[in-house]
This record gives sequence, C-alpha cells and structure tokens, in this order.
Amino acid sequence: MSSRSDWIDYAKGLGIILVVYGHVARGLYNSGVHINEGAYQLIDSFIYSFHMPLFFFLSGFFLLSSLKKKSGKELIFKKVDTIFYPYVLWSVLQGTIEVSLSKVTNGDVKLYEVLSLFTYARAHFWFLYALFLLFFVSILLHKVFDLNANAKFFFFISACLYFYPSYLITDNTQDYIFNNLVFFMLGVIFYKFYKNKDIGRFMFFIPISLLFIIVQYIYHIIYQGDLNHKGGGGLALSIISVVFIVSLSQLLCNWRFKLLLYLGTSSLYIYLMHILFASGFRIVSRKYFGDGYYEAQLFLGVSFGLALPLVVVFCTRKFRVRYIFEAPISNVLIKIK
Repeated sequence: MSSRSDWIDYAKGLGIILVVYGHVARGLYNSGVHINEGAYQLIDSFIYSFHMPLFFFLSGFFLLSSLKKKSGKELIFKKVDTIFYPYVLWSVLQGTIEVSLSKVTNGDVKLYEVLSLFTYARAHFWFLYALFLLFFVSILLHKVFDLNANAKFFFFISACLYFYPSYLITDNTQDYIFNNLVFFMLGVIFYKFYKNKDIGRFMFFIPISLLFIIVQYIYHIIYQGDLNHKGGGGLALSIISVVFIVSLSQLLCNWRFKLLLYLGTSSLYIYLMHILFASGFRIVSRKYFGDGYYEAQLFLGVSFGLALPLVVVFCTRKFRVRYIFEAPISNVLIKIK
C-alpha cells in the first residue's frame, strides 16, 4: 500500500502521461498522419480541459507549506533554481535543435524566437515561465496580505481575472497570470481547508466521477465547447476535472503502482525533454509508417516520450552530471549568508 502523501505523485504521473499524449497526438496530426478527425478533436479537447490546470493546482498546493519553511526571498531564489533556470536552459537547448532541424520538422523556428525567451515563452516551456510568475505574484501577495488569512478572497479575485475583458491584456505576462492564477489559488485553498479530508474514499469518488463524466459530456458533446473561449462552463469543467484527478489519485494510494509513482516524481524531467524525443521518433517513424498506422505511431511516440527522459536522468545521476535540471543559486546565497 502506498503512503497517503503519494497521491501528489500519482496525480503528477497521470498528468504527465496526458501531457505527452497530447503533444504526440498533436504532432502526428499536424504532420499529416491519417486520423479520425472527430475522435482526435474530442480527445484533444478533453485532455486540454484540465491537464495543465492540474499542474498549476499541485504547485499552488505546496505554496503555504513552503513559506512555513522558507522566507519569501529564499523561496523565490529556490524557484529560480528549480523553475526559471531549467526554463532558460532547456528553451535554448531545444530551440537551437529545432532551428537546426526546421527543414525536417513541423515547425519553422527562427533563432530570434528562441532568444526572445525572457519576453515570450515558446512551445511547452510556457508552463515553467507562467509557473515562475505565479510563484512570484503569490509570494508577494502573501507578504502584503497574508494568504493564510485571505486565501478564499484571492481565489475569488483570481476567478474574476480568469474572465478578464480582452482590453485588459497588454502582454504575455498578464495573459499567463490571468489564465492560470485561479488554478494555483485553488491549490492554496485545498491545502488550507481540505488537505486532511479524505476525498479518496469511494463515497466521494463515485459521485465526483459521475459529475466529471457528465460535465465533460455536456461541454464537449452537447455544447461542443471551445476551451479557447473562456466562460463559467469552462472554468467549472476544469475545476471539477482537477478534483476528480485528486480523488482518483488518493484512491490509488490503497495500492502501489511503482511505475506511475516514478513517472510522477520524474514529471518535471519528462516535461522538459519529451518533445525532443517524441519529435525525433516521429521523424524516424514517418519513414517506416508514412501517413498511416496512427495508433502505432501514437503509442510508440508516447512510450519514447516518457521513457527516454528517464534514461537521460539515470545517466546524469550515474555520471554525476550537474546543473542540467537545477541551478545552485539558492545554496550559494545561503552559504554566503
């Protein structure tokens, strides 16, 4: 049986599988592989309705506990090490490779786009850029207003920002904050009020599962909702779906799924590298499969996208390669103090 705290890694494991699946499926679709258009669009919309909100929620869940151990300044430096540094390093690394291979990939990446990473986040790295901004804003809010006392209020404010009028947006920074702060604050709310409540019991899991299925069906099948157009329905859909994944993850703690746990603990590494490996596999597989065998290419692409980053992590640890995924800035500053 797993530890009760393992639900977080189960949730990350489920989330990273959906991330890799979504990116591989989109890559195959954009490359012209024959596919059932309706099924592809439905699954894509389903996945993108909650998989990134889930990761923002999980990050927000740790904010208050982290601020109990570190000052706001120390936590910011730590996030520079663990979020902003890998964002810069891997954005440049992947971007340089994409520029070099642009003739054989789906994209046409320019070098100036890669070097604009401080003002515009490319590809899937937008998540790290947005996450660092959210930590910075939330730590500032905590310092000025105390999120412990005002968590519900700022969740309400963040929900209002989610419905911003288009004229409020002036740059990408505001877009990243307004779109995702509500899910980050949902994590703060869950930590403060619900972390000790067992929502992984069958008595909770069964109704939340039914609600999850119903709202997904109504949104995607009946109303054919578009997640690019924000609204109360889209926000409710994302929140209910996140709660369902949390409940499922807590339920999984009654057993032990080592592979899923390992994927969860390695989710950041997989997130950083999966596009490189999945795209590389797609280039090779197209030579053998052509535009057919979508399911086989999808399965193998997801498998490579999940497995090969783990091989890289194993090798870097075995040969003690440093500063690939994290910088030592916060440790250096602590020693200086």
